[in-house]
Amino acid sequence: MVLAIDVFLEGLPETLVNEKLVELGIPPSELQSDLARVRRLVPGPVRALVGRVPGVIDRMAAKVSENGIDRRVRGMIAPPATKTEGSPA
Repeated sequence: MVLAIDVFLEGLPETLVNEKLVELGIPPSELQSDLARVRRLVPGPVRALVGRVPGVIDRMAAKVSENGIDRRVRGMIAPPATKTEGSPA
């Protein structure tokens, strides 16, 4: 869980993260301590793999959109509304 949070937080400005932690009553040093502990326990290759997940998801989403799969899936889930009697043309 902390590893996923670490990857998420890397994409946010540190000042924003610290501001929100303070608002929640959590000292930023506490989060840094937890993250450091996880980084020591989780092997580097695993952390590197987890860090690449967001980019892989972005590339997959781009391919899905590029090939029109997203529109076809949306059409299967929620087909376009059909005109009913009395509705404007």
